[in-house]
Amino acid sequence: MGEGSVFRCMEPGMLRAPVHPVDRARQLPSDAAGDGERSGGDEGQGNGGHSIEELAALVRELADDSLVAEAIAVASPPLAQTVRRVTGPAGCAGDVRAKDLRRAVRALAGYRLRMAARATPFGLMAGVAPVRFAARPDETTARWGAAHRRGVRPDRAWLRGLVHGLERRPAVLRHLRVAVNDLAFVRGDRLVLPYVPQTDAAERDGGPAVQEVSVRCTPAVRAVVDWARTPVRGGELAARLCARFPGVPRQGIEAMLVQLVSRQLLLSELHPPLETADPLAHVGQVLGNVPREDVPEGDALRALGAELAAYAARPVGQGAPAYAAVCARMRELHDGERPLQVDLALDAEVRLPPVVAQEAEAAAGLLWRLSATEPGPAPLRGYHTEFLDRYGTGRLVPVTELLDADTGLGPPAGYRCPPGPRTAPVPAADTERDRALAALAQEALLAGRREVLLDDGHPLLTRFARDEGRPPASAELCAQLLSASPERLAAGDFRLVLVGGSAQAGAMAGRFAYLFPAQARERVRRLARSAGPAPTEALRVQVSVPPGLARGGNVAQVPRWLDALLPVASFPGRAPAEGPGHCDDDPGDRVEPVPATLHDLAVGADAEGLYLLHTATGRRVAPAFFHVLNPQWQAPNAVRFLRDVAECGVRGPAWWDWAGAGVLPCLPRVRYGRTVLAPASWRPDDALRDRQAPYGRWSAALEAWRARLRVPHRIRVGSADRYLELDLHLPAHRSLLRQELVRRPHALVQEAPTEAGCPDGWLSGPDGPHRAEVVLPLVARRPEAAPDPPAVRAPHVRRDDIDAHQPQLPGGDWLFATLHCSAERHDEILAGHLPHLIAALPEPVDRWFFLRYQDVEGPHLRLRFHGPAAALTTQLLPRIHQFAASLRRARLVRRLALDTYDPELERYGGPEAMPAAERVFHTDSLATLEQLSLLRRSPTEPDPLLLVAAGQVAMARAFFRDVPGAGAAGPGWAAWLLGTFGKDPELHRRFRSRLRETLAVIDPGGGRGWPVGAPGGAALREAWARRDEAVAAYGRRLRELGPGAWCTPTGALASLLHLHHNRFAGADRAAERASQAVARAAVQAHVDRIRQGR
Repeated sequence: MGEGSVFRCMEPGMLRAPVHPVDRARQLPSDAAGDGERSGGDEGQGNGGHSIEELAALVRELADDSLVAEAIAVASPPLAQTVRRVTGPAGCAGDVRAKDLRRAVRALAGYRLRMAARATPFGLMAGVAPVRFAARPDETTARWGAAHRRGVRPDRAWLRGLVHGLERRPAVLRHLRVAVNDLAFVRGDRLVLPYVPQTDAAERDGGPAVQEVSVRCTPAVRAVVDWARTPVRGGELAARLCARFPGVPRQGIEAMLVQLVSRQLLLSELHPPLETADPLAHVGQVLGNVPREDVPEGDALRALGAELAAYAARPVGQGAPAYAAVCARMRELHDGERPLQVDLALDAEVRLPPVVAQEAEAAAGLLWRLSATEPGPAPLRGYHTEFLDRYGTGRLVPVTELLDADTGLGPPAGYRCPPGPRTAPVPAADTERDRALAALAQEALLAGRREVLLDDGHPLLTRFARDEGRPPASAELCAQLLSASPERLAAGDFRLVLVGGSAQAGAMAGRFAYLFPAQARERVRRLARSAGPAPTEALRVQVSVPPGLARGGNVAQVPRWLDALLPVASFPGRAPAEGPGHCDDDPGDRVEPVPATLHDLAVGADAEGLYLLHTATGRRVAPAFFHVLNPQWQAPNAVRFLRDVAECGVRGPAWWDWAGAGVLPCLPRVRYGRTVLAPASWRPDDALRDRQAPYGRWSAALEAWRARLRVPHRIRVGSADRYLELDLHLPAHRSLLRQELVRRPHALVQEAPTEAGCPDGWLSGPDGPHRAEVVLPLVARRPEAAPDPPAVRAPHVRRDDIDAHQPQLPGGDWLFATLHCSAERHDEILAGHLPHLIAALPEPVDRWFFLRYQDVEGPHLRLRFHGPAAALTTQLLPRIHQFAASLRRARLVRRLALDTYDPELERYGGPEAMPAAERVFHTDSLATLEQLSLLRRSPTEPDPLLLVAAGQVAMARAFFRDVPGAGAAGPGWAAWLLGTFGKDPELHRRFRSRLRETLAVIDPGGGRGWPVGAPGGAALREAWARRDEAVAAYGRRLRELGPGAWCTPTGALASLLHLHHNRFAGADRAAERASQAVARAAVQAHVDRIRQGR
């Protein structure tokens, strides 16, 4: 299970555990969330029959624990305030409304339960610790102590609000460096920013997020954009603007700069980067450049660091007063509900036995084998096709240009920041798989089994598990680990119950790494650096972007672990990557950082998917994200796109999904080995969500539902890692279940993990056993796993070259017309009608060509003509109009359209080579028309497959004409074709029996015996000869350009042959592969004859 698996489990892992022992979950007062018979008030959710005094007593009882009191203060300031009013020295419940007391009781009960039964890290309720693997089972370690530690940092929302207020003061802004937001661009007469992270005030107001801001791009604003592309001090920028615009008062200039900063079109250095270890110190250091009189709160801000450190040093559970004091001091500087972000470092030491790693490897491998058939993110599958339709395989398009709907394709379907016109694709139903899963669930339930046990021979796996495809470079599994004791764990008696994971090793630990000891931090750093794509030439960049919601920064603030950093919508300039231990350099492990900005990245496409290229170096780019923040709402489209492109061509592990069977009222547990892939689950009846029902009737409905569907008394309610673990034998837990179902009507009920047949107690301390989840990082095995595509360095293309390229609009020296018609009419139009138009072309038209095409608008013919603009407009366009009108009258086309010609410069060698390539397109189009005319006169002679193969062989031979040693048996054209075109044994046998005819038509030797004597044969031979000369000239031009060409010569040749097949037979990949196989067979036979002297 270990050596043959797709993934290898790495360390360090991470422990996630609640701070209280699990037994505390059973110690809630029976009336903590509802008192049974007396319930029925306040929407039927409990406590309705209690007096205010009884409710106050419940509040005091539930909050009578110093750790609970501090944890509540950190998690919910409003609840903590209610508790203080009831429990303080002068506490009096009389001035607290009964409704507020009832809510406080329910909230306290939920939090107490969470502190004992939910492992998701949250404030002081649950924390983390590093996990290692023991070399041998007898070295398994599970120690739980009492010396937990706090991690204390300013809340990122509070910090963003503080900085936002300071930087908008003109006196402060003069001393800050500023730079233009790299997402900002000029559209018409406006400077536009399509992504605007919210401030803390906007979050508190709860209004809709701002999707876009813009200002009029006046000459002064344009000057700011030009001068602030690199950081410049606000005062210097204002002085330069005053000199440029002497009629504008300096006060007005500074007001404009403040407006640009407030709208985030200008970014200041005062914002701490997300990878900064001490963001408060960063703010204090930058403000050190500002005169003290301009920042009167500077001293208090600098003193705040010491106060945070003093609070962090207090014993956990004894810091509620200090927490309140620090928060009050912070609110004096800037108001905010939760000024502090507090995390918990557990006093725990865990070494897991090797068998746990092997089990995780096996589970991840199975989930990968059962994952979706199509690789890559769903939004990019159709987008990839659109990209190829628009740009082809050679074009590199700047990311920002591509995602702008006015200049490129716009964002893929489902992107939201900002939204585009595409609708999210509806996943195609896999009806066969759906039926198999439904049958699996039904058979288990009809037989009274709560569990489906999978093994490698199970019919579901033999039918649907696949080993093809490329796994991700890394991933993470998060699972609850159950075992009776450390000894039983070491012996292999355990269960892993999956609860989640991530697509990047190190991501779940990223935000917590600062809590770990130095050696553990170093292990996480090395894991992050090693868990990337295989190609050594791929440039891994760590992406950093301020989240759309300010508090998301608490999740996204991770150390800088990679040498190359890509800051987006952030002030440029960062500290170096973190080295061993803390921030020391590690010359043996680090390379020289490569500067990377969003504007350095371009997008290309190949047959597998999209890819990113660093235009300054020509290297492929592999973006990395070391946090688990969801990019759908919390990042600009460009950043989500980077993440999605990184997963192109990759099949990632997919969590168990019942698909259509998920609507069933109950589903069995699914287990593979020791791993529970999916717990047993139940959908609650509507009666259980009835908020108006008296408690007694609701309780009776609960018991009836449990009896009917055999629901155990130990359950979880919620989703993913947001759940409550309940014991339905306890009245308080039953009322909490009702509260949860009313608040979240779609919540699912699942069995508690201990129902999976394994007791829990392996992680125990002086206060008893604790629930525990483990995060297990995984990396793809190599070479056992499917390798990454080779990291071939692309030909060097400068960003200036990309920017200088301008598509050819109608009215210039290219005229691009499209004839929209069914694919079945293409041959008739090309062979029977288009030659008449070509014969009547105006004399100034020096070249033209055509393509068959199909895109979202359907099949059509693309016609492109080159010549002087006046001739194209006044002479050619009327003739095309007449030509299309006659076709329309003959019911052969639907419509004519003019479009923009966008030459595929990257695919064919760049602007210096493109004219020669277009002459090949021209001569190949003429030769193809002759071939189609020949077939129209004699549809079966010769075989069309032989004819297109003949064109491919002739073009390859001509391309290599001037290459030394390029004879048929040498290292030139024949060797290239034999090494490039694939074999097809069936076609080989078919044409081997007709070898004489095959070689006569394909003619690898170039004797041109055929088609002498055939009707139209002389014209066809003449067209072939002209094409041969054009192809040979194009090959020479590419070789002359050498490194200056934007593609390799053989890459361009492959594209020529692909387009030759397109012109003759259309976009049919199977037919193209067949023609290549026939061409290969003919060339191989010819080479064999030469070698044998025949």
